[in-house]
Parts: sequence; structure tokens; C-alpha cells
Amino acid sequence: MITNPGFLTQVRQEIAEMEQIEAALHREHGLGTTSSQVRDEFTVLLRERTRELAELVDAGAADWARLDQLRAGRLAAVKAAALGVLEGILLRAHPLYADVTAAAERVLDDLVDRTGVRRDVLLSVASGERFERTVGIIRMRFPDVTVWGLPILAHELGHMVAGTLPAPGQSSARPVEEYVSTEAEMEAATTGADPTQARHRLHELFADVYATYALGPAYPLAVLTLRARPDRFDDATPTHPSWTRRMWTMVEAIREMGILAASPLVAQAYRRDANVLVLPRWFAVHGERHLDERAQRTARRQAKALVALLDRNAPPRLRYDGAIDADGLGQRLAAGGEEKAAPSAVLNAAWRWRTANPEADPETMRLFSEVAVTSLRTVTA
Repeated sequence: MITNPGFLTQVRQEIAEMEQIEAALHREHGLGTTSSQVRDEFTVLLRERTRELAELVDAGAADWARLDQLRAGRLAAVKAAALGVLEGILLRAHPLYADVTAAAERVLDDLVDRTGVRRDVLLSVASGERFERTVGIIRMRFPDVTVWGLPILAHELGHMVAGTLPAPGQSSARPVEEYVSTEAEMEAATTGADPTQARHRLHELFADVYATYALGPAYPLAVLTLRARPDRFDDATPTHPSWTRRMWTMVEAIREMGILAASPLVAQAYRRDANVLVLPRWFAVHGERHLDERAQRTARRQAKALVALLDRNAPPRLRYDGAIDADGLGQRLAAGGEEKAAPSAVLNAAWRWRTANPEADPETMRLFSEVAVTSLRTVTA
């Protein structure tokens, strides 16, 4: 047993904080529609950190360096995740954010159900959308309370889907991860790219394709309008492809959905979404610049492969229904009528209306958004 009283006091304080977080989460009934299994997984994570701290007490020496290492890494991550969860709960009770958080829950629940995976994510807020793997938190953008950014949550969910979507009849197989690893190795071998960076970028492309496959043009229109940087369209980072690469991959994904469509009318609708709705919007802000021929072929090949992965391994209902009358739904929402439609239909109606009405004033957009958010709250996921 350690005889250093200062060290023992600080380790025991950390243990008490882990236990307090566990108690707070178990008493909290405001975790939205998240399953008890997610709560249990958080509990297992907290208890693992508690065991790691207890090992310091049993080690027989005051290992300050190890305590600092735990605090800076594994403990800090758990505390930040717990704070994020509790922040999300508090916002759900706030009158300004109750509607949009309920709408976001409906969107995520609908996507999870259509993907055929269990709900492994908690909803919280941050300065921008992101997915945190520690306990599976999707953060929506604070303080946005409108419908416009909700399609971007599908991209963040896509990061979770990549690691959880099984192959049919093979519950332990992870076909998306297998594809990403193989493709990253090939890309590194043929282009000299860093394999780790290539994997990160392919994960982002999968999340883009997942969101596009599930939500149709609503996602590329939302992310292009609200998040893409015109001054950095051609710049890649160690974790993200360039916006040019991402947008062309989304366009090619919609085109590929048209090729897979069983009905010629639905196939035509997908082609129209890609070539008449998304691509002109992209050209309007970026100019009619294409990827070089090799990169364009790569974008087309990867989009085709990623769409095929979803087509083979996810239920057919995941694919966005290109035959819905999103324009008509948008007109009804603009007239102030709440609609009981699928979340993907409402989000596409919203973005089609916004794209068709670029001169709409802020008050008109606010009123449209309010009706769309209310409609999302009332749908059954």
C-alpha cells in the first residue's frame, strides 16, 4: 500500500469523480431515445478507468507520471464525454433547443433503423458537428436551432456505421473497414500517400457517401452551403480529402444510385438530382473545374464501391427514395403546413426549397425552418 498521503488523496479523488459520473448518468432519465445498452457501455468504460486508478494504489509506489498520463488522456476523455452527454440533456429541456434536439433525435433514429444497426450514439452539442468515439457521441452545432444543418448529422453517424455495419450472415465482419484498409493500402502503393492519412480520408469519403445514400441531395447541398470553404476547395488535410474530391464523390454516388435503381423513372430522378440539382450548385460556388482525369476516375470508382457496400450490407430501405415529391412537400411546408413525412423527405424538401429560393429573406427562411423542425418532431422514425 502506498504511504504517500498526497498521492493517495489525489487518486481517490479521481476515483470518486468516476463514481460520481456513473451515479449521475444512472439517475438521469433525459438521455433521449438512447438505449439502456449505451448507458451500460458508458458504465463499463467508467469502471475500467476506476480499475486503472485502483491499480495505482496497489502498485506500492507514488507513480505521479502515470497519474498525469491517465489524467491527460483516458480520464479527460471520459469526463469530456460525460459533460457532453449532460450538456445535451440540459439543452433538451431548454425551450429554445427542445424542438431542434427532438428533431435531431428523430433524424438519427430514422437513420439507425434504416441502416439496420443498433443505436450506439448519444446526442450532444459543440461548436461544430463531429463524432467522438470514446462513448459514441454525435455533437450537433451550437447554437443552431434550424433545420438546415440537420443533414450533416448523417455524416457523423456514418463514422459509427463504418465500424459497426456487419456483412449479411457474418455478424463479426466489418466490410466497410475492410474496404477502407484495402483501398488505403492500394492508394498508398500507387500514389505514395501516407497509409494512415489515406485511411482517414477514405473514412471521410465513406461518411459522405453514407449521408448521400441515406438522405439524397439534402446532404451535399447542406454541407456545400454551410460548411465548405470556397478558398480551400482544393486543399486536403491529413484527415480530410479536399472539398473538390468530396463533392465529386457525392455526385458520383448519386449517379451510381441511379444505375442501381430498379425503375427507369427513379433512375432518372437520381440523375436529375446529381446533374441538375447538386452539380450546378457546386459549379456556382466553385466554378466549372473538374478533378484531373486520374482523380476523377478514382472518385467514380470509389463512389461506386462505397455505394455497392451499402447496397449489399444495409437494408434496401436505407437508400434515399428518389421518387418522393420533395418539391411538392417543400411548397406545403413553405405555406405553413406541418407534414407527417419521413425525415429524409422533410430534409430534402427543405433543401430543395432553399436552393430554388436563393433570395429568400432571413425571416422567410426562419419560418420555413420552424415548420420543418416541427414536422420532424412529429414523424414516427
